[in-house]
Amino acid sequence: MNLILALVAALAYGVSDYLGGLASRRHPVLHVILVAYPVSALALLLAAPWLGGEPTSEALLYGALSGASMALAIGFFYAALAQGPMSVVSPVTAVLAAAIPVGLGLLAGETLTALALLGVALALGAIVLVSLPPKRATTVCADAPRLTPAVLGLACVAGSAFALSFFLIHRIPAGGGLWPMLAARGTATGAVLLFWIVRRRCVSLARSAQLAQLARPKQSGGDLLRLGAWVGVLDGLANACVYYALGLGALSTTSVITSLYPVATVALAILLLGERVGRVQAAGMALAAVAVGLIAL
Repeated sequence: MNLILALVAALAYGVSDYLGGLASRRHPVLHVILVAYPVSALALLLAAPWLGGEPTSEALLYGALSGASMALAIGFFYAALAQGPMSVVSPVTAVLAAAIPVGLGLLAGETLTALALLGVALALGAIVLVSLPPKRATTVCADAPRLTPAVLGLACVAGSAFALSFFLIHRIPAGGGLWPMLAARGTATGAVLLFWIVRRRCVSLARSAQLAQLARPKQSGGDLLRLGAWVGVLDGLANACVYYALGLGALSTTSVITSLYPVATVALAILLLGERVGRVQAAGMALAAVAVGLIAL
């Protein structure tokens, strides 16, 4: 059951990232998050009473800490994407988000069969391959983002924070229902909102006007609300599935399966946007299917 929940979480995260990418092309990224996170919290709030549970203070604390870690991860991840090449930032972040929980799970005494270990190794490789964009040209633009130690550091911090969030969710005691995840999303929403307020106060009026001009939405506010709402609902579903999957299964395998979300994002980009898939990405998607099969066995 935990494998199915982890796959649903990966699918929901992947579709959410696809819709979030569309929204970010039309609106500032921070505006998308400010719509999606409250909607995600509202979705969890509506679902929590139906699933019952009596959370302890410990469960709520771990939930809030996981939400803070997720908000930190998102901040560093977007900072890395803004300054460096996506072809490096995305794989580094995704692999760390999957590999660190695997190590923590094994150190905690989790035992995996030889097939499961092979599946985990193949899944890590699949994440890297799928995250790499296809090469469209052999020339390099002089203005293209470059990999610097600062960018690599941001990517590593983001991946580690994602991994820490998985670990903290895994530590939530059973029996709390969805309330700990509601605490997680509420904390993340508060952190993003605080960042937005501080950012608005710190940036000068002149530069704010310039940034607003450069990041002016190309679509209406209704478009932002619609896409942001879908991103939030899918994010809430993914978080709920991750929570229950980690409660039922091992941290190592569950985190790896969940981290296969780029497969869904790439597949949607191919089917709906007409983007071409490279041989490396195709190999990664095939490798992901094999990895899931091995872990299931």
